[in-house]
Amino acid sequence: MKRKLYLLSIIGILFSSISVFGQKTIVVVEPDPGIEIGALNNAVANAEDPGNTIFELKRGGTYYLNGSLSHSGYTLHIRAEEGTGQRPVIQPAVDDLGASPENIIEAGGSLILEGLYLYGIDELGGKPNRTIVVSGDGNRIVANDCYFDYSNQTFFRLTSSNNKVFITNSILRNSIRPENPNNGRIIDTRGNPTDSLVIENCTMYNFSTSIFSLGTGIIDYIKMNHVTIFQSGITSYIPLDATIKADITNNILYNYAYRATDYEHQPMFTVDSIFNAGEYTDADRFFNISNNNWYTDPVFGEIIDEYGADTLVRYEPWDTEETNPIPWKYVARTDFFANQTMLDTSTTIPPPVLIHFINNGQTDTTNNFKEPLIFDNPPPLNLDYWTFFVEHNYNIREFDPPTPFADEDPILVGEVATGSYTFNYNDNSKSATAAIGGEPLGDPRWIPYPYVSNKDININSSKNTRVYPNPFTQKMTLEIQSDVESSVKIMIYNLVGKEVLMKRENIAKGKNLIPLSISAPSGIYMYQVSTESLTSPRILGAGRIVKQ
Repeated sequence: MKRKLYLLSIIGILFSSISVFGQKTIVVVEPDPGIEIGALNNAVANAEDPGNTIFELKRGGTYYLNGSLSHSGYTLHIRAEEGTGQRPVIQPAVDDLGASPENIIEAGGSLILEGLYLYGIDELGGKPNRTIVVSGDGNRIVANDCYFDYSNQTFFRLTSSNNKVFITNSILRNSIRPENPNNGRIIDTRGNPTDSLVIENCTMYNFSTSIFSLGTGIIDYIKMNHVTIFQSGITSYIPLDATIKADITNNILYNYAYRATDYEHQPMFTVDSIFNAGEYTDADRFFNISNNNWYTDPVFGEIIDEYGADTLVRYEPWDTEETNPIPWKYVARTDFFANQTMLDTSTTIPPPVLIHFINNGQTDTTNNFKEPLIFDNPPPLNLDYWTFFVEHNYNIREFDPPTPFADEDPILVGEVATGSYTFNYNDNSKSATAAIGGEPLGDPRWIPYPYVSNKDININSSKNTRVYPNPFTQKMTLEIQSDVESSVKIMIYNLVGKEVLMKRENIAKGKNLIPLSISAPSGIYMYQVSTESLTSPRILGAGRIVKQ
């Protein structure tokens, strides 16, 4: 069914205006009804004073855009209504020819987004290249408590100068072009001078290249603090390039930037000399890169070794006739700041410039380490995609690769109600207290959980306990046979050792029937029943249970 392409008249716009704070007005925009589209576009276009307006969207609603949502010369402020419930979804619509806009939002002025779900797939499955494109100098772009899902190129592209970007308390995922993973960025400045880039208290996963793509433009300040990154940076690292000051602190970089080469320095962080760039020189720069856990599952390197080419050839730029080939291969990235084995060797590749700043005392490198973690419900590793990419010599433009996306329910537009990917991790880890102030590393929404090793649970169920039905759907009954009155502790764990239920019961001599239920996703769990005697506690029984 074709969508209406013409703009709705002012009479047909579904919103109401409420005057607040004197000059400030809240425009409540209703979701698009039926086959109509463009309610949000029209609310913005027809507002009397959009720069003094807050456009409020209904939770659980979907807002189809009939073209890019554009503004210029004022601050556009869009937020979700107060309360709980799923974030309102902003989604590009298609026209009569099946085409959707290249960009979801074109910001010619400052922009504030709060509590929104920006979904980068149109109704026919096409993906806009960019989520937000910023033009005009000196804008302030704020995204708080938002969900950015799917982009072919980048979530934020800055085509102008001296802008500030603040991304806080948000989730960003699936920025990747499958056949060309060199596309798939979080912020791309296009080489423009930029005031500030701040990402704080966020989770980012399954994007394919740079967190920051900077080029040669001077960046006054970069901050990445308390961020959890998972399975990303297939073709990139963290470039700081011409940044004057950076704080990269309290982060978890898990399975991030796992590809390097064996012929040059390829550390996690790269910095270029700015020599004398206007008011700044290299002496003015400082990089706080402290309290970070960077860990890569060895399987990514094993796939490179098994499926990657043994020898590739590189030609230096000055060898126009390709007369000086350098043999090399891709390897797993192992160096956070530099390839230490190359610093004192005879090589034509100079040490990375960051080493100079470290040696000059201009870099804080305190408490960076590599530690495996046990996440409670992370996205599956996209090893099929990685293997396909590697075995085709890292060039798959002509192929249809396996999906690299992480999506709990690809049919659903917006947030899933249950079973969403989460990144809580085991509290017996160094990361659980390694942040400033003894706090956990990573996005604060993910709380370290009590961890019990599977080895500590006797899975051989005894005759003293049994669970029925097993498998179960919602409720089950635990039967305990005891020869004495006792107080017992009932524990249920998932397969990574996270406690999902703990219950204490007083049981009588003989058979005891205890009803139980767990509000957790379908899967395999383990239970254990033990007495609570202070002098001689003992395990009465344990076993596996299956929730359908």
